[in-house]
Amino acid sequence: MFKSIKAAAPSTPSIQNSTAILLFDDVKKLPTGYKDANLASEGAITSAINKPEVTLKAGQITTLYPNTGKIKRLFIVGLGSRNRFDAAALCNAAAKLARAVGDAHITKLAIQVMPGVGKKAAPDQIGRAIAEGMVLANFQFDQYKGKGSNNSKTTRSLSVQIDASARKGFKHGLIVAESANLTRTLAATPPNIANPAYIASQCRKLARQVGLKCNVIDRKRAAQLGMGGLLAVGQAGSTPPTMITLEHKPARAKKTLLLVGKAITFDTGGYSLKVGGSMLGMKYDKCGGMAVIGAMQAIAKLKLPVHVVGIIAAAENMVDSNAYRPDD
Repeated sequence: MFKSIKAAAPSTPSIQNSTAILLFDDVKKLPTGYKDANLASEGAITSAINKPEVTLKAGQITTLYPNTGKIKRLFIVGLGSRNRFDAAALCNAAAKLARAVGDAHITKLAIQVMPGVGKKAAPDQIGRAIAEGMVLANFQFDQYKGKGSNNSKTTRSLSVQIDASARKGFKHGLIVAESANLTRTLAATPPNIANPAYIASQCRKLARQVGLKCNVIDRKRAAQLGMGGLLAVGQAGSTPPTMITLEHKPARAKKTLLLVGKAITFDTGGYSLKVGGSMLGMKYDKCGGMAVIGAMQAIAKLKLPVHVVGIIAAAENMVDSNAYRPDD
């Protein structure tokens, strides 16, 4: 779909060639706030909401192509029942919108949300939900697909203009969802690449990018500190086990939060070997640690006023003549 999704400059017009509006399923009359969009689409919105096929159920995307007017492609996003509306419903609707926009190969989109949602949620919450839905739906794990794959990598980015009141929340949601996608990417990375040394290198890279402090405890230091469990589990791994810390420490932070995540980059079970069906997917035994890495990226980018330390214990649990035995 997109290489990235970003917030457009505040000065960007609220009506673009491609514009999206959001409506509940009980709408019979056009909300006043959508008057300009309706004029820019030559009345396409008022015409559409009275059509029986435009149900406006939650997540339904109706695309209109006005023949005249400034808007050339109009997305009407259904929000479903007003009484059942919540952040999850909006997030899901935004995900559907992102896929429709991606299929249309659009690079600029205006989303007019507040006239349709009204006072059902605070603008910040609305902006966050839309950004999170769009960015999470944009996730693709295709780094290791060969040239024969039909999924060619995209170089397009999407610039989104949203209501000024929801803009701050939208930018917040972008950071949170991008960090969640970092977690998903690291979790899905195959074990012959994402070994403990790779995880440590990714943590160092992240620390440089977002201003975290990174400390990597190697095998020798781990032994000195008495980390017998970590060393035993990872002693037959392709690279030595390691304990990694990422630290976010603002100058005036009064509270400290500790996040701890297990990162077994592949878990065969060691000599307590897993049966074949249970072995597949064991690259995901590192998800706890990858969640900590994603969280630390979000915390640093959001500049949260809290002292946070993330600890990732990384090891590869393999079978080898040097592996830990249950009676050791």
